[in-house]
Parts: sequence; structure tokens; C-alpha cells
Amino acid sequence: TGFTISMAHTAATNLNSGYVSPTFTQVYSASYTVPATGWQTITLSTAFTWDGTSNVVVQTCFDNGNTTSAIDVVQGTATPLGSTVRATAINATNAGGPSGCALSTSSVSDSRPQFRFTQAVPQTSVESVLNSSRSQYLGPNSDVYFYSQTDGELMARIQNLSSHDYGCTSLQIDRAGTSSSQFWNALSANYLMNKSFRVIPTTNNASGQYTITFYLSQAEVNGWQTATGQTWASTQLVKLPSQISNVTPATPEPDGTGTVQVVTPTLGTLGTNYTVTYTFSNGFSGFGFGVPGSAGTLPVTLLNFSGKLIKENVQLDWTTILEQNNRGFEIEKSFDGTNFKKIGFVASAGNSTTTRNYNFTDPQKAVEFNYYRLKIVDLDNTFKYSDVVILKNPGSKQGMVVMGNPFSNQINIRFDKAPADKIAVSIYDIKGSKVYSEKFDKPGQSTLLINSGNKFMAAGIYSIVVQTGDKIFTQKLFRD
Repeated sequence: TGFTISMAHTAATNLNSGYVSPTFTQVYSASYTVPATGWQTITLSTAFTWDGTSNVVVQTCFDNGNTTSAIDVVQGTATPLGSTVRATAINATNAGGPSGCALSTSSVSDSRPQFRFTQAVPQTSVESVLNSSRSQYLGPNSDVYFYSQTDGELMARIQNLSSHDYGCTSLQIDRAGTSSSQFWNALSANYLMNKSFRVIPTTNNASGQYTITFYLSQAEVNGWQTATGQTWASTQLVKLPSQISNVTPATPEPDGTGTVQVVTPTLGTLGTNYTVTYTFSNGFSGFGFGVPGSAGTLPVTLLNFSGKLIKENVQLDWTTILEQNNRGFEIEKSFDGTNFKKIGFVASAGNSTTTRNYNFTDPQKAVEFNYYRLKIVDLDNTFKYSDVVILKNPGSKQGMVVMGNPFSNQINIRFDKAPADKIAVSIYDIKGSKVYSEKFDKPGQSTLLINSGNKFMAAGIYSIVVQTGDKIFTQKLFRD
């Protein structure tokens, strides 16, 4: 009972002179039951602030009253320490001792307490504020830490490994935040951390060697990881002559081809913060952090794209081995290999690093020649096209359909099989009067375009009659 711990500064270097009595600060007071043998972890109720230079004397005491089993323990003895004198005094008499932490007599015990302490050391603060900067002299073979001019928070460290004198060198946070920013492609996984730096010496050296360490806060790293799905362990260091923010998908290399440098740095920690370190030999510039991937990288790695005829319809099949932020696949079709039109859409997995198979069946009956391609669309609507797949239906029978019906100024006729004979086209109004007639000597073409902007063809219902060889086709037309 009555267990207390008190601490004080002292000029004494040891307890050879016996008990010392500076002004103690009581840092703990409670009844304490030892749960088990071994180390006891006790959280102080009052922190003791060390002055940084003095020695510290610690006094413990417990008071079990004045019963026959009472044992009181305090700091030391009145007798100088020696070969038979320990730093603990115990009063254990049959009559019991006085109450409190006061001893009438003292004796020696080999039950000596041992103490170990946990000291709370304030963590070095890492600067995260936009436009924070500091200019330092970076002379030959110097080692300089850059702390923010405004509040003294840590930004970077530069070790000049050469005899070059960079002179007054400015380091600035030129972009800040706790998420990610687009770099040279549209994949969010390849976005960089918001935070970026720029280093500008008075006298740069294109071949000067230096080791640079950047400091990133936990919030900056965690925010980037959440936004991109990347991990801290995969972080790379990106360097280019100008500023990281100058790079966009439209201008992936603003300083010239090959000027963007991506390296694998040494990653570390500083308390709960993070460090990125690398040795360069090509001058100072702009620096960023992330997993940038490749310039112009598009969302899908397509392994194959093919088609096959199943009865009268075409089934398209394709396989991907990598998908990053992909929205899906638009299926486009053409009858001439030039003019394509969307006929369907297949959603994708979005993000995947495994093999995935997709398919789509064209609901329209296959004609003699069928052209297909995939429009691979990213989440931000960036896209690329696949190669064109051509499917021939050798068993197709002759048929005719008018595309884009109702029509305005043109009538687009498509044949299921390219006619081998001349083509005659007649158009009749709702009363049966012929309002248009023309013959075309274009055998072998599967499409026919008629410029039907005839002023006498008013809006309404018409019939078109197309004859080629011994085949006659009729279809209703609607002019809007």
C-alpha cells in the first residue's frame, strides 16, 4: 500500500555518501499489487521533465503500516555504499515501523530494485505546406538539412559528394496534398503523390554527384496509397529538369525525349514519417514520388481478339492479361472496313492482373464480309482500338437492307452479298407513282449510296425497289 515513486535532479554522481535529499517530484502514488514476478510496467501519473544535463535520483517507497509484517522501503541508507552496503534501506522490526516513508533505522537487503525508463522524444515534424522553402549554402562536400523557413519543419537533406560549389541552393515544395496527381498517363495507379519538390542551385552541375533524401509525412503517403492502390514498398523516385507538374499525358516529356528519369530509391522511415533517398550524378531539378508506369500506357493488355461464325451470327472472343482502370469494350462493326458503328458494349473487370476472357455475339445475321474492332475505353474515357477482325460468311444469301431508315438526303443500301450484276433502283410514293429511277453499273460492291436529295421527295412514306440480276428486293422508306 501507499506505493510512491518520486524523482529529482541532482548534482551527485553516485550514492556513495548515502541518502541524498533534493526536492523530489512525486510522479506516481497508488496501492500496487504485483501481478507476477519479473518487470512491472508502471505508467507515471505525472511526467518528469529532465533538464537534459543533471543526473536523476529516483526514490521508491511503500508503506504497509505499523503491523508486525510491515516493510517500508525508501531510496538509500545513511551509511555510505560499499561492499556490504546496498542502495536500499529496509525497516522490518517486530514492533513495526512508523507510518509513511520514514525510517527510524536501516538495514541492508540484497533485494535491490532495478529501474528502466521510457522517455517520450518529440517526433521531428515533416513540412507539408505548399511553397514552403529554404535556401542554404551547398558548398563542396557539404551535408545540409533543409528546414522550412517559416516553421522549421524538415523537408530534405542533400549530401554533396563532389568538390563542386553549388552556392546558395533553394529547395521548395512546389506541389502539396494528401492524395495523388496525374502524371504522364491517364491510369490512376500511375498517378504520383501530390507532394513534389524542386531544387535550384546558383551554379548547377550536370555531372555533379550528390545524395538527396526527401521527407514525406504519413498522411501524404497513406493518401497516395489509397488513391492509387499502390504500396509504399513499390514507390519510385521521378526526376526531370523542370517541374513534376509540367508533365501531363498530352506533354509526357516537356523537357525533351528521355529527360524523365525513374529510379528505385532507398526507402526508410523517420518516426511515423517516411524517407526517400537516392544518389544522382546529373544535376538538380524537379522530383516526384510514385509508380509512374510508362508514358501513354493504356488501360488493357490485349492478348488476342478473334471471331468465328456460329450458324448465321458472328461470335467475337478476346482475352486480356492486364486491366487497369478499364471501363469496358465497345464493339464496333463495319461493312466496308472503313466506316464503323457501335453495335454493343461489354463491361470489364476494371482492374485485373490475371487472364480474363470475354465474348460478344453480333445479333445481326452475318453478311458476306463483316468487319469488327474493339474500342477499349478507360474510366476517364481515354481509349484505343484493337486490330480489325474480318469474318466472311461464304454461305450468305443475297439480301438487301436500307441503312439509316428514316433517311434525310441519302439512302444507304447494303447487300448481304456483293451483287455480280448491274443494279436498278426505283422509288415510289404512297400513291404508287415513281419518283426516282436510276441504274448503277457497280457489280461487286456490297454497299450503294444514293444522293436522294430530290426536291420532289417530300417527307413521307415511300417504297424502294432494287433489282440485280434475277433478284428483286422491296423495302419501305421513310423520309423525315
